[in-house]
Amino acid sequence: EAAASLPVTAVDDTAQDGAQMVTFTCIAAGHLNGTTTLEVDDDGLDAPPIGVFINEIDTDQPGPDTAEFIELYVGEAAARALDGFVVVLFNGSQAANGAYAVIDLAGHSTDARGFFVLGGATVPNVSLVLPDSSIQNGADAVAVYRAPADAFRTGANPTPPSLDALVDVVVYGNGSGEDFDL
Repeated sequence: EAAASLPVTAVDDTAQDGAQMVTFTCIAAGHLNGTTTLEVDDDGLDAPPIGVFINEIDTDQPGPDTAEFIELYVGEAAARALDGFVVVLFNGSQAANGAYAVIDLAGHSTDARGFFVLGGATVPNVSLVLPDSSIQNGADAVAVYRAPADAFRTGANPTPPSLDALVDVVVYGNGSGEDFDL
């Protein structure tokens, strides 16, 4: 045949690959063997971010509120995959300050400016829509961990805050008292 098509399966992982050379060798009876090389460029999304920082938060306000959000930034103006990172919301009103929400960032990426916004559907530039009133307005915390989501529990026996695998955290209050142990 003068031409042939064959599938090539690429792996998109967290390793920073850069340009990779792929060599094709064609062998056919009665013909000379042919070899060619193709350069494949990394799409840039699999390079791990420098860090994932909590840039800004707006918690649920008293009364009807649909504008709550958490804005993350990766430290540079570049699209970066957020695989391996998780946002955990901790409840300072609980005795153990346990997790009340765990948001897995696997499969999500920052925009070309390096930002990722989790929030209500009406929030401008929202990347991941959260249900209204998801981010409590008490003495609580928002944390980013480089860990699997299943490392954190909510509900009856919630995971307490930990420094293990912690990337960034913001502890905040609502003016009615501080939660010093959080």
